[in-house]
Amino acid sequence: MILLDQYIEFIIEHELTPKQYLLLHLLKDERVDLIKKYKKAYPTKEGSMISKLEIKDLVTKGFLYKTEKGFRLSEKILNIFITPEVAVNQIYSLYPAFIESDKGVSIPLNSMDKRIFKEIYIPKIMGNIIEHKEVLKDIQYAIDNNLIRIGINKFLTSEQWLSFRKLRKQENKTILTQTDEDFN
Repeated sequence: MILLDQYIEFIIEHELTPKQYLLLHLLKDERVDLIKKYKKAYPTKEGSMISKLEIKDLVTKGFLYKTEKGFRLSEKILNIFITPEVAVNQIYSLYPAFIESDKGVSIPLNSMDKRIFKEIYIPKIMGNIIEHKEVLKDIQYAIDNNLIRIGINKFLTSEQWLSFRKLRKQENKTILTQTDEDFN
């Protein structure tokens, strides 16, 4: 699966073709097997996954650079992905450690193993730094509005951030609409 919003925004912003974007992702994930499979299913006249012109375009735009042995991904493309350990640590730093029950008992919320969290979370966000930043905003919104009532395990497996995001975006729309009307 791909994160459609980020995918479309990225290819439009950087004027890439879907094939160029796919190649960059396959190279990032070191999926030579899938590159070969793609080339077999959709052969080009040049025998490569994408045309030489499209590769030259990726070099010109700074996504690839030439080496003695071929091409390598540049920091420009690698920087759109979050390091899994950094992402997990950022979430654990932000997510509340405890919640008080009605009876005044502290209930732990972030007692899930970080390694397991990482194995589930990173594929859910496709390692995408933009999506990760949105998740952090969603968590902060939930904290600010006292919405967090479940442990981090259920938060992760249910993708609770998407519910918080929906509320956050609705609230932002309401604020913008009210502001627009106030100035008319």
